Order: sequence, then structure tokens, then C-alpha cells
Amino acid sequence: MLKSAPVGKPNAAPAHKPKASSKVTTKCAPVAVP
Repeated sequence: MLKSAPVGKPNAAPAHKPKASSKVTTKCAPVAVP
């Protein structure tokens, strides 16, 4: 799911924000789908 986020939204760049990546893992659906 983490791969879907950066691919779908390059602006999100969870890799650049390790703290955000933790939240992305918790809410991958809402984050991946705007």
C-alpha cells in the first residue's frame, strides 16, 4: 500500500517523510484515495 501512495501521489512522497509513512500505514486507504 505504501508503494501505491507514492506512485499515485508523487507529492505525498512518504519516503521523504518517515513520520508521515507511519500514518500512511495506518490510513493507507484514505491517503491513497483522495
